[in-house]
This record gives sequence, C-alpha cells and structure tokens, in this order.
Amino acid sequence: MRNYLLLIFYFFVQTCYGQSEPELTVRPFGEIKMAELEMTQYDADPEAKGLILFDEGTARFVDGKLGYEIEFTRHKVVKVFDKHDLKCTEVEIPLYLSEKGYKEKVVELQAVTYNLIEGKIVPQNLVGKQVYMEKVNDRWINQKFVFPNVQNGAIIEYEYTVRSPFMFNLPNWNFQSELPTLYSSYCVRLIPAYEYVYWGQGMKKFDIVKTETGKKTRVHGSYSKHYGMAMGSGYEFTDNIQTFVKVNVPAMAEDIPYLTSRNDQIMRVNFQLSRVNYASGQHQEIITTWPNMKKELLQEDRFGKILNKWKRPCKQILENELPLSAENPEKKAQKIIEYVKNNYRWNHQFGKFATQSPKELLQSKTGNSADLNLFLISLLRSAKVEATPVLISTRQHGAINRDYPFLHMFNNVVVLVKTDRLIITDATDRSVAYHHLPVECINAQGLLVDDQAEDQWLQLNLAADYQERTIVDIKHDAEADSWKGVMTKLYFEYAGAMARKEIGADEAAGSAYFEDDFEQIELVKTRGIKKTNKPFTVYIKGEVEAQQINEMVLFDPFLNQPIREQLLKQEKRDFPVDFIYQMKASFTSTIHLPEGYRFVVDTKDLNIDTPLLVANLSFDYTTNKVVVQGDYAFKKDQYSVEEYATLKALIDDVLKGFSQKVVLERIKI
Repeated sequence: MRNYLLLIFYFFVQTCYGQSEPELTVRPFGEIKMAELEMTQYDADPEAKGLILFDEGTARFVDGKLGYEIEFTRHKVVKVFDKHDLKCTEVEIPLYLSEKGYKEKVVELQAVTYNLIEGKIVPQNLVGKQVYMEKVNDRWINQKFVFPNVQNGAIIEYEYTVRSPFMFNLPNWNFQSELPTLYSSYCVRLIPAYEYVYWGQGMKKFDIVKTETGKKTRVHGSYSKHYGMAMGSGYEFTDNIQTFVKVNVPAMAEDIPYLTSRNDQIMRVNFQLSRVNYASGQHQEIITTWPNMKKELLQEDRFGKILNKWKRPCKQILENELPLSAENPEKKAQKIIEYVKNNYRWNHQFGKFATQSPKELLQSKTGNSADLNLFLISLLRSAKVEATPVLISTRQHGAINRDYPFLHMFNNVVVLVKTDRLIITDATDRSVAYHHLPVECINAQGLLVDDQAEDQWLQLNLAADYQERTIVDIKHDAEADSWKGVMTKLYFEYAGAMARKEIGADEAAGSAYFEDDFEQIELVKTRGIKKTNKPFTVYIKGEVEAQQINEMVLFDPFLNQPIREQLLKQEKRDFPVDFIYQMKASFTSTIHLPEGYRFVVDTKDLNIDTPLLVANLSFDYTTNKVVVQGDYAFKKDQYSVEEYATLKALIDDVLKGFSQKVVLERIKI
C-alpha cells in the first residue's frame, strides 16, 4: 500500500527552532480565564481590534451511510477589544451542495459570549433562532450566526462540526487572519483509501509538525478474520495523523494595497485529493496531466461540446444581425467582441463552465463569464477568426500552481484571438477595450485549451497599460478678479476603462469627481464613453484655487492631478507590489501672466531615470506665461520585496517635485 499522504511543501518543514519549543495545546470548551477577560490590548499589536486566543481544526474520515464522510470540527476563541470594528462576531460556515442533491451539513454547533460584569464572568449562549441560512449560488450556502450581546472586552467562543460526503473537499486551513493569533493548529486523520497532496504557503516553516499513528484499528471494505486468516477484499488500517501548528501569528490586513491576491500570501496549508484506493486493490488517479485535462474539457458538455452546439445559431447571427464585409481579421474580431458586449449582459458570476444552452442564452441575454465567452469563441470561429478558450484564475481566486494539474485552481475562462497579433479578451466588461481583459482577470498566466499535445501557458498582461494626459490652461479674469482654468483630461487604455466607470457621461457625476480640484466648476463635458478603444476625454472649466499671500499668488499648476500621496504606506513589506499595469502620466500647464505680474523663480526641475521609475519636471517662462511640463512612468507592473524601499523613496521624490507651486508676484511700480 502506498503512503497515503504526500507531503509537498514550497519550503522545508520538519522541526522548530527558537529559544522555546512550542507545545501542543488542549483547551476544553468553556474554559475561560479571568486574565483573558481583563486584557485590554495585545502588547505585540496594540492597534489590533481583537486577538484569536485559540483556533483548532480537526478533520477525520468517519463511516457514513454511503461510504466514508469527512467530519470537520473547529473550535475557536477570540478576545474582543473593539466590538464596532470586528467581523469575527459574525460567523459563516460554508456548505457545499452537489448537482445530485448530496450536501454538507452542520451536525453540531455551540457558541457563547462571555462578558465580565461586576467582576464576574457572565456567559450568554447562542440560541437556535439566531442561526440562519444564506444562499451564495447554486452550489454553496452559508450557515450564519451573530454572537449575542458582545461588549468591548468580551470573549467569544464557538465550536461546530460539519459532515461532508465529498472527499475532494477536505478543508484547507488558514493559520492567519485579519487578527493576530496566539495559537492555531490543524489535525488531519487520513486513511489509505484517499491520498492527498498538501502544501503550505506564506511561511518558511511550521512551529510544530507532528506525525503519529492512530491507536484504533479500522477496516476498509469487506474484511474479516477466520482462524487468523484474512478474508474478503478489504484490509485493516490505522489513521495517519498529521498535526500542524503555528503560534504568535501576526495579523494580515484585509486591504493591503497593490497585492495580487491575499489568498496567495496568507499562512495556510492546502489539501487536494490525488488518488482513490479501492478495497478491491484497484485505484483511480485524481491528479491528471495538463494535456489530459484539456482533452477532458474539450469533451465536456458545458465546455468543448457546447462550442459545437453554437455553430448554427452563430451562423444565423452573422447572416441576420452582424453582417461582416471582407475586413481584416482584427477588425472583424473587434466588431464581434463589441457586439457580444453590447447585446449580452454579464451576471457578475465567474465560471469555467456554461450554465445555459445556446437557446437559453439567446433568450435571457444574460449569463456567467463562461456562457458569454464560449459564445464569443463560437461567433469568432463562425466568422473565420481563430479563437481559443483560455482557463484562468481571477485575482481574488488566487494563483495557479503549475506543478499540480487541478481543475479547481481555475474559476474563469477568457478568449485568445489570433489575428496579426495575439489578443486576450473577454465579453463581460463593456468599459474595457475589445483587445483587453478586465483588471480582475489579469493574474499571471492562463492555460490554452486546445487540441495540441503539449500544454501552453499565456501571459495575461499583454499590452496592459495605464496612461493619463492632463492639459491645463489658467488665465486671470480681471472683471471677476479670479483665476479661471480649463483642464482637459485624456485617459488611455485601462485608465480609460476606470474613468468610464467612475466619471461616466453624466455632468453631475463629473462635477462631483473633480470638485476638490476646482474652486468652482462651471462646465464638464465627456467624449468617448462608448468608444472603448479610443481615449476617454473629459473637459472641465471653472474657477481654480489661487492662494493669495500679500502681493503673491500661488497655484498648483496641475490642479491636483499627479499622485497626491505616497502609494506605498508600509515601512516594510513582505509581499511584492502589484500595480497590475505600468502606470504613466504626463502633464502640461500654461499659466498666462496678467499685466503687472511676474513669475517668481523659486522652483526646481526634476529628473529621475532609474530602472524602477522615471520622472521629469520643468518650469519655463517668458514675460507673459509660465509653462510647466512633467511626466512620470513606472517601469514595471510588479516590484519585488527587495525593490520596495527604493521604489518608496523614488515616489517620495516625485511627490516632492510635483507638489511645487507656481508663484506669481505683483510688480511694484
């Protein structure tokens, strides 16, 4: 019999090193210490809103009605410092449902709030009516509850057990969360009928890794002993018990800026079913190969086969609704992509499998990402444009580990179009140009699902660019004795997609968006709201802010348009910086000098030229105007941990340079 737990880590974990050796901790439910209730803050993280005192998970395989089931129990104790800013007082337990009606269920649940009142520990139990179900989608529901009467300083404790008939759904375990954690452990009692690959992430080692053998002898299959002889097709076995522990785990904020996916960085151990061993001696490999996965997908009714079902409807659409002339392939591709975007709506659900037949989608005009993108592929192919599905994982879903061919690592499908160049596109987001992916889909690499024998991976940030152009013209209005400005903003590529969403075509929305940049806005106009492959342009006219100090007038020449604050706020960072795209911005400001004023030359030009960032700023003037020109460009879309400090310092230099004011002084006669 093969070893039924395969240990595959990104790092080597065996023993713990340090001044003191951590120990396995046992904490009975309801054992609350007075010192814990009297605690007012966690000294290692005084700003923490709470502290996880104890978090223990146990997964075991138990006998069910139809075979083995996974029984998962969690016991968690949390100290509450600030009840108003703490999500952990509301708990949700995710439960999976299959197409055939099998489902996971909570079989035990207890939860208690402990408050310290007049020197006494006062518990308050959760009651049944405070527990409710919430549907997430057709496959998942959440069983939720909120702790009663949580006060600042309280301790909340809960324990639940979930029974699951799904061997593929052995729970992963997060050792880290938005709160610091004193002790977190996960114990998995594995059996030889199911083998799992598992790997850790976000840490160099565990504080404790313990392997032991269960004391109870169990039987798999039809097995018995007769006069000492083994009978039947099964066998005896004992559990293989693996325990993983982390102590004193720091918090990981939920809103770390410029992070590809928090799920990829958090301290966690992941499990994936790799092989099923039957009592008869036969087995089924769950780990496949990338080429075999592609073959299976192309034979899948909701993936490869539905492309064939679309052939006739697509031919009719091209004949009746979308006639195409003898245009070049990219022009045809653009028209088809924009047709699908403009006539069909995304339901905000990512998916790698279609959920509707062609007839149903044509009627509903709404679908998940797979519905729309597989339809788009068929329509492109019908127009003789080469198009292929690409499996991806969205940014929030996390990274793909290319060492393990597991389908669950993907949650979305997009489209590769081959014309005179490669285009990776998608039909879900109308604000994005036809040749770009939505931002959420730009996540490292995708798997090309074709009929080739080898697996092909595509970089998803092809031509990813974010660019702004700002042109400002400022003049003095002698009659009103005020300074009037006209600003033209041009947003290119992904900057355009973002601006279309945030500003739109509505004048009121535009005025609100730029209200902090003008003293008073008189007019806002936009152009290019629907032409997503062209720049989105915004024209703003109004009174600009001019600071009057004695005989001098001070202006921000670019009206607050360059970056206004440090993008990288952490002193140190343990994760790469992911801007998604290379950000570029350029600025020109012309300030007309009224009669009787001169420019006070008290500015410094800026010139930065490094492999990480470039920036330029210059001030030129004549007797009747001042022209300020500037630009900056981030040379990369991602920066390593080692580059963080240097990049942060360069951004500080850019902020200092672009914060300079233009000063005009009244000429004394």
